[in-house]
Amino acid sequence: LRRRKFAEWFPNASGNNTIVLIATNERFYPMARNFACASDARKLGGSKNLVIFASDMEAARKASSDGYQALYPEWYGLRQPLKNDFVETMIGMVAAICDLTHAGYNVIVQDADVVWLKSPKFLLTSKHLWAMDILFQIAPRWDAQGVANTGFIVIRNTAKTRVYLRSLLECTPLFFLAGDDQVVWNSLLRHWHFSQLHWQILRRKDKSRREGGGRFFELFVPPDGKGGTIPWIDNDSFILHTVADSPYDKVRRMMDARQWYVHRDGKCADKPIKENVRFQIMPKAALDYRKSNKTSRMG
Repeated sequence: LRRRKFAEWFPNASGNNTIVLIATNERFYPMARNFACASDARKLGGSKNLVIFASDMEAARKASSDGYQALYPEWYGLRQPLKNDFVETMIGMVAAICDLTHAGYNVIVQDADVVWLKSPKFLLTSKHLWAMDILFQIAPRWDAQGVANTGFIVIRNTAKTRVYLRSLLECTPLFFLAGDDQVVWNSLLRHWHFSQLHWQILRRKDKSRREGGGRFFELFVPPDGKGGTIPWIDNDSFILHTVADSPYDKVRRMMDARQWYVHRDGKCADKPIKENVRFQIMPKAALDYRKSNKTSRMG
């Protein structure tokens, strides 16, 4: 049933063979909307084959209303209300990625707070990367949660990738044990069974090599507002992944970096929005979330 849905949405697998998959709930949906609006404004085609994995019905309703295809947790055996919003959604995401690759599609998986400055689809067509099965943004850490960052993944539809993803799907109960998906992704990548899976970390831009350095980096501003990575954005930058604890802070950083393209009424802008509209465009659920002082990786 699910794969038939994909065939209905994207009937020509060879002509529409790269799907962008984003998981979100209601409070993070404005950021997913911003990704699509920014991509359209820059004519990058990111929203053309966009699929939203909605972890609540309000996010699904908004995605469908804005013209995007929406996946529902119930399609993957996840019943509302979700007991563990993030973990259960990530389990459904792995199942969705398996469905898409087995249906013949390449998949770009990303958090809702990612913005494209240039299209990363060249990573799937470059003759220099023909042997790569999976590409990850870097998680700059050396514990079990690194070095692959599941906030941005480029997945090529290959036999080795499909075997890895099926194995990952069988390991998803461990998401509950770890309280996170990234630990399990990384642990399986290190397993000897996948020693022939070709995966690579996308080069990260940092202070020591801003000139000619990496093209995929975190949009970060320190609490005191001084420094951060906003000045690093240049013509060689491809992907910005916003780092912050709350949805409001993520939106603020995108606005500060002139990467926000959603009006107060939810409609797309054709250029970055300067005015401070983050409190008007974020749903009440996000305000309650901010006051609760919790953190989440849903975005």
